[in-house]
Amino acid sequence: MDNETGEILSFVGSADFFDSSHSGQVSGITSLRQPGSALKPFTYALALEQKMTAATLIPDTKICIRIKGIDYAPKNYDGKFHGFIRLREALACSYNVSAVRVLEKIGVESLLRRLKKLDFKNLNKGPDYYGPGLTLGDGEVTLLGLVRAYSTLARAGLFKKEKIFLEIKDTREKVKSFSESQFVRVFSPQISYIITNILADKDARIPAFGEGSCLSLPFPCAVKTGTSGNFRDNWTIGYTPHRTVGVWVGNFDGSPMHNVSGVSGAGPLFRDIMLLLEKREKKNFNFAIPEGLIGVYICPKSGMLAGSFCSGKIKEIFIKGTEP
Repeated sequence: MDNETGEILSFVGSADFFDSSHSGQVSGITSLRQPGSALKPFTYALALEQKMTAATLIPDTKICIRIKGIDYAPKNYDGKFHGFIRLREALACSYNVSAVRVLEKIGVESLLRRLKKLDFKNLNKGPDYYGPGLTLGDGEVTLLGLVRAYSTLARAGLFKKEKIFLEIKDTREKVKSFSESQFVRVFSPQISYIITNILADKDARIPAFGEGSCLSLPFPCAVKTGTSGNFRDNWTIGYTPHRTVGVWVGNFDGSPMHNVSGVSGAGPLFRDIMLLLEKREKKNFNFAIPEGLIGVYICPKSGMLAGSFCSGKIKEIFIKGTEP
């Protein structure tokens, strides 16, 4: 997607439209599938609105929630708990437990309302239906919907409906007019930038994804993966200031894949497309920093200001007035 105009530049629904043995005429772009962790950035964006910061410590420890009489205990992809971690690490490493804890704090209803502002129309059940698993992908969305939502972050929080065609002609080749969608503010520029900065942070994701993964590109690129239960769906969605790219990998009949995750399935495809765009376009890929942000050195263990007893310090970005 072209972020400035909302135009869809490339749209590939399946590998082969005429491959009937693999449901080639089903479009992977408009089919409803579970997004896995791909909705987490919007959970954390709401957390920043509610005065959490990228340095806020979140307990990534065992939690058990009672939902409709059933105990629900979320687990991380690596099967481990990571103790108290900063919000930046929690999102960059896509830990499930910390995401559920954040959603418990901000409320499922708040997230659902904001996702509807991003035009996820298929999330049409109530908050009790989805529960805290909403941030882990317990709802169905489309690849087109995810690209639309991520392009909103790329536009500094401005939502714009996609443009799939440039003009419509009648049978006499006369161009018919159609209404252009307008920009709508969904997130502030400051919050959009902080989420973007986290998703583009190669160092912050190392504990979960390792060094030099396919998500590490030689230019600034915000990227997020998602993997649904039993490896049925995996996703990689990301953006530069100019383009948003989304990839879904899976089987059209809903059968699970064999240990194929977002980073191993969709990730390499995403990387190849982004590298091709960068090679062809030769544009400035740095994200514009909005006013109202401040950089402060903090202690990575406490998330507070770095003091004389801090064994190391790192620089973190805050909305002015929220720094520790």
